Amino acid sequence: MKKKCTYFVLCLCILGLITACQPSITMDDIVGVWRKNNFSPFMYLNEDGTYVISGSVGTDDPWDFGQYEFDGKTLTHHADNESPGCPEDTDIYEVEFIDADTLKLTTVDIQCEVVIEGETTWMRYSP
Repeated sequence: MKKKCTYFVLCLCILGLITACQPSITMDDIVGVWRKNNFSPFMYLNEDGTYVISGSVGTDDPWDFGQYEFDGKTLTHHADNESPGCPEDTDIYEVEFIDADTLKLTTVDIQCEVVIEGETTWMRYSP
């Protein structure tokens, strides 16, 4: 019985180490063009910390744009005061990678009334 208990505790410790060593998400991981559920809209997360959300490929007719921050877990959109969607709003999302090319955003705090709250899935459209 003592061996079984020791083995069980050892397995729990190893499992804890494995889950604690999950790679963190970096800014480089999220930069690129993302397409929501294989349909529009498209979300452009640029290296310079700007974002654009557009209904089609390209950023000529954006729905929303501004600056974003990413801390490894939380994505925060700060809409520009000239953004047609939700000027000057701040929207916060929890970020999780389902796999290397699939991103799940869960709303945390949304000011924009046209944003759908809850979970949305985004597929990488281009790096």
